[in-house]
Amino acid sequence: HQEDFCQACSLPSSLKYEPTDGSYLNLVTSRASRYCSNGFGESQLLLSYVLFDYLVGNCDNHLKNYSLLYDSSWLDLRVAPLYDVLNTTIYRSLSTEMGVSFGGSRSIYGLDRASVEHAIREAHLPVKIGMSEFDAIAETLPDAIRNVCAELSDESTPGIDELAELLLDGVEKRRSFDFRADNVRTF
Repeated sequence: HQEDFCQACSLPSSLKYEPTDGSYLNLVTSRASRYCSNGFGESQLLLSYVLFDYLVGNCDNHLKNYSLLYDSSWLDLRVAPLYDVLNTTIYRSLSTEMGVSFGGSRSIYGLDRASVEHAIREAHLPVKIGMSEFDAIAETLPDAIRNVCAELSDESTPGIDELAELLLDGVEKRRSFDFRADNVRTF
């Protein structure tokens, strides 16, 4: 059985997007910490998911896109694999406010390293481990994007080179926290 975090936190689906100062990162990690047998590991995994969503440019990372899975005995929970991930920032018509943010502003453009560290601290997770994970994801993501785009290029996918350039530019800007609304490139 799969239970999304709106269900797990007894929130209606109308609250799947974090309200300003909603601290949804803390909400989901504390829920995983409390109910999963490997609470620390599952909380860290959720943090990794939110970091990945930020770096890849997925602002549609709401509570119905993170879930818990019950085992066959219904006694143990674990975090479900990440799903429904896409870069939303390259489309002009889509919101650039994150569904689960790093506190303060929900805008993907309003972050700096200190705000991410603060959100990790507020979620009661080790900042050093969290920021090491941020750096590791940021380091490996460009090669992963290049590899997938190269595979798609072999299949004669039109526009893949332009898309790859946009995705890589976005990852680098978010990695360095230099992703302002005035230097956004869209598809």
